[in-house]
Amino acid sequence: MLGGRFEVVARAGATVLGDVFKATDKKTGKTIALRILPRTAFGTASEVDALRQNVKLATTLTHKNVVATFGMGVDPGGVKFVATELVDGHTLRESLAERHAQGRAFGLHAAYNVVALVCNAVGYAQTKIVHGGLSPDSVLVGRSGRVKVADFGILVALPAAERQRVLQARGAEAYVAPEAATQAPTPAADVYAIGVLFFELLVGRVPSAPTETLSAALPGLGPELDGVLAQALAPRPDQRFAAAADLKAALHAVVAATPTQPSESNDLDGIDVEIDVEPTGEQRLSPVPKAPAFTAPAPAQRPAAPPPPARGAPAPPAPVEPPPKVGARMAVDAPVRASVPPGASPDAAQVVDLAALLGEITAHDAERWMVQKDRLDHGPFSARELVQQILRGEVLEDHIAVNMDSGERKKVRAWAEFKHFAEEYRVRKAKQDAQVALEKSVKTEKHGNAAKILLAVIILVVIGGGTGVYFWSRQAAGAGDTTPDELADLFAAGRIEIKGAAGILPTPRGGFRRGGGRPGGGARAVGPGGSLSYEDAMNQAVDLGNVEQGGGEQTLTAQQVAGTMNGNVRRFARCIGIEGASHNVSMSLAIAGSGQIVGATVSSGSPAFQQCVAATARGIRMPPFSAPRMGASYNFSW
Repeated sequence: MLGGRFEVVARAGATVLGDVFKATDKKTGKTIALRILPRTAFGTASEVDALRQNVKLATTLTHKNVVATFGMGVDPGGVKFVATELVDGHTLRESLAERHAQGRAFGLHAAYNVVALVCNAVGYAQTKIVHGGLSPDSVLVGRSGRVKVADFGILVALPAAERQRVLQARGAEAYVAPEAATQAPTPAADVYAIGVLFFELLVGRVPSAPTETLSAALPGLGPELDGVLAQALAPRPDQRFAAAADLKAALHAVVAATPTQPSESNDLDGIDVEIDVEPTGEQRLSPVPKAPAFTAPAPAQRPAAPPPPARGAPAPPAPVEPPPKVGARMAVDAPVRASVPPGASPDAAQVVDLAALLGEITAHDAERWMVQKDRLDHGPFSARELVQQILRGEVLEDHIAVNMDSGERKKVRAWAEFKHFAEEYRVRKAKQDAQVALEKSVKTEKHGNAAKILLAVIILVVIGGGTGVYFWSRQAAGAGDTTPDELADLFAAGRIEIKGAAGILPTPRGGFRRGGGRPGGGARAVGPGGSLSYEDAMNQAVDLGNVEQGGGEQTLTAQQVAGTMNGNVRRFARCIGIEGASHNVSMSLAIAGSGQIVGATVSSGSPAFQQCVAATARGIRMPPFSAPRMGASYNFSW
């Protein structure tokens, strides 16, 4: 038991800095990984403080290609440990060793797929923290195929000399950029390490010198990648790519144009990662065009870094290939596809084979989908389970589906994976409803009689004629002889067409105030029960909370306001009965961050009518939002 909280279950592997153990967090019940640090590492109080600060930064990283960090601790016995996400899989070092024993290495497209995902992780993290010790020991491949980068916040906290010694002991000294051997690592040092990783994946060993070219190490490979790698391994940080995403883009420009070799199709090694089709990634700092052909320098010369691209220059178009199948996960050695060209659509076919589509989206299926309906979260579901619910009508096309891997959320009909199944359900439902209506009609015809049918027709004619006369008379001369009570009944029953719209009103001049209510005195209450007008409510002091904690001042959109009000518009029927002559209502609403309408002003009608509409509006609840208060306008007509 470590720290009185973590119960060690079994050894799970090793890292550059020590062993990893599978453990149970007795406080939460979750299974985690404990990275046990050597007793000789972080031996001083200042080094432990540096570790603590960097691990704290690492805990803020939330990315599908980053091993989640939960925190660090020091056991009373002096054992230092870092608690992280447990990844069921193996390190890239282990995969390289297995391939080396078999006398083979990664194919070009396989190496790019792995490195592209490493670039995604490192590029995302670089706005907060650099890795500082990237090597194949820090790259994990889960059993599901997910590539994740581990050890953020640990190696970067070590003094330069100690970090160099640790990596050298693991045979990873080639991954250390020249300047990182004596000073704190930078994003450029991570770019250098990724360049070495790409070389080792392809060749099966690290470069003998930073000047060694890929085309020399692999005669079958063209020189197109030499310029990219020369820039990644440039001796000075300012000569390298500015960010990991820039290196990824330069690699993509070459790899996407390189056809797959027949030998790559049998080079699977059990690794199955998500194909990376985009030439850009997180924290891309500058556009990177396709790398020019590289000419090897004379032995005594260092390779000159290619000139930086002109700022704003567009990247050359990648070759157009068929887009990847929807939802598919592809083997690590599968060819890299270029991005889908503008205007192209993977759903352009007139006929969709639903069985084939289901097979595609359920390949390597996992419980990664959440569904939001009736204001509740449901799931997680696999893609197959979600499709089954869609076809049963339990999940509708307007419900929100959330991909837990990416965090993306949108309506079911907006997901390419599920839109065709939603359409299939809609077609089936329409046919079913039509069949039910037909059977009901036949049954009525069989069991009815001419008199009943005639009576029904007469009733329909009377109702339809009465309604038509009503609307015709309204168009010709307003409401005519319809009484306010009759008008209110029609309104409440939904027999009158209602049109509503909303807008967002600006914050009062001077913004929100912390004290005092209205200038020169307290707020003026109007209406029964001390209810407020829009103007008085917007002038009230509000509690702004701790504005230094961030989060923004998010308010509702006009569409959200209109949707809520339109859904409650028939509640105003009793007010319509007070004054039947008005056929348009405009109001200004003061809405608190809790969603409560705290003030309302109606601009037309008698005082009684205005008071009724305002009181009804104040009883409607909007969705909550983060700003303390906002103003909105709403009007409806009939």
